[in-house]
Amino acid sequence: MRGIVTQFYSLRFWTGPFSEHLEILRMNETVLVISTLSTQGEGIARVEGKAVFTPFTLPGEVWRVRISDRKKNYDRAFPIEMIERGDDSPERIMPACPYFGSCGGCQLQHMPYESQLEWKRLWLQDTFRRVGHIQIEANPAVSSPPWEYRNKITLSLRIVQGKIVFAFHHVQQPNRPVAVNDCPIAHPLIRQCMPFVIQALNQSRPRLRQAERGRSQGSRVQFHAAGGKISLVFFDAVFSSSAADALSDKIFQADVPISEIVLGEASGDKVRSVSYYPDQELIDSNAGSAFFQVNDAIRERLYQYILDLPFRKKKSALDGYCGAGLLTRRLAERFEHITGVESNSSAVEEALGQIEMNHSEDDITFVNQTMEDFFEQNNESFDVVILNPPRAGLSETVRRQLLQKMPPEMAVISCHPAALARDLRVLTGQGYEIQSVQPFDMFPQTYHLETVVHVIHP
Repeated sequence: MRGIVTQFYSLRFWTGPFSEHLEILRMNETVLVISTLSTQGEGIARVEGKAVFTPFTLPGEVWRVRISDRKKNYDRAFPIEMIERGDDSPERIMPACPYFGSCGGCQLQHMPYESQLEWKRLWLQDTFRRVGHIQIEANPAVSSPPWEYRNKITLSLRIVQGKIVFAFHHVQQPNRPVAVNDCPIAHPLIRQCMPFVIQALNQSRPRLRQAERGRSQGSRVQFHAAGGKISLVFFDAVFSSSAADALSDKIFQADVPISEIVLGEASGDKVRSVSYYPDQELIDSNAGSAFFQVNDAIRERLYQYILDLPFRKKKSALDGYCGAGLLTRRLAERFEHITGVESNSSAVEEALGQIEMNHSEDDITFVNQTMEDFFEQNNESFDVVILNPPRAGLSETVRRQLLQKMPPEMAVISCHPAALARDLRVLTGQGYEIQSVQPFDMFPQTYHLETVVHVIHP
């Protein structure tokens, strides 16, 4: 090993948030040799056979750390100072974001982007082996623009020293806010908009609500960039009429293309709201919370990949958990008839509006049901079933219904490798064969990954 200068990491980067408690922290300090990385991007060391997980570290590095959480089978630590790094240690780069290391949003900014892609492919294979007991060879991950890719972010609103600030959750203390004024993975229009919004909030001074367990996430604002414009949705922030007018006036005067400002509260799959538009028209609305992929570039590549899969038949397809029907409409290029199933009524309304505008009603049917209810009440057979379930994966009921119906081919889209591996273990146990596993880097700088698996039943 060779010694290296580490003062930047040890003082400014790593212990900054904790420097006021150094004497207490030293009581739990130890030195670790990092051997590999977990599937969540944390360095793994072993002390007397017990795993210790430390974020922001790389294999081969030696770190002085603070043990932050002791469990029966593992410990968690936080890095303080890099002592040495091995000759074979992966390349380390300077993070681009000043909040990296305290903000809990990103885990991999210290790693070159090409290394992130390879580690994610390896993590996917390891998860299939451990969780699904399935040996696979995943294709190389499809790359994304590594920065400014997120078309939607949600920021908490907090008061710090008398001022309203944007905040993310702390990496090790989720209830502790990290005040931010920028986010390098956010779409350029969102980054451009953020300063104007925080200025407007501090001038209009709404009454903010704190997060409460089981009831509210607290006051927050969602930025969504689409079509070259930004929409803003404020949740659980109480505005007087004059404050709402002041907020909208200030933001609309900014040199940012704003399509809509929504002041509302979440209720089920709706946002009960009042919307402001640039012409100052004020209307009551029910803004939908339909799901959209956050990375436009990767979404298009993922959809094209599915369209290009070597499906054996092209007559009918089911698009399950279809959201607002973006992929469903694309599938009409490939299949004679498409059925989209979605439980979110706002998303279905939007999907129906889109096919009416494009005069494609004869090719596409949208059904506003859960997948469980649709399979229970519908006996139609499909040549191909495409499923994009929520993060938790397929429910036990849906897995059972799929095995009863045995569609000849399926493509499963997932942002949770462990849930995907569990679902595929059930399907392969009943005769389905995996044809391909294609990861897509929907979330650069984080350990998260989107994956498409194509399976057939012989």
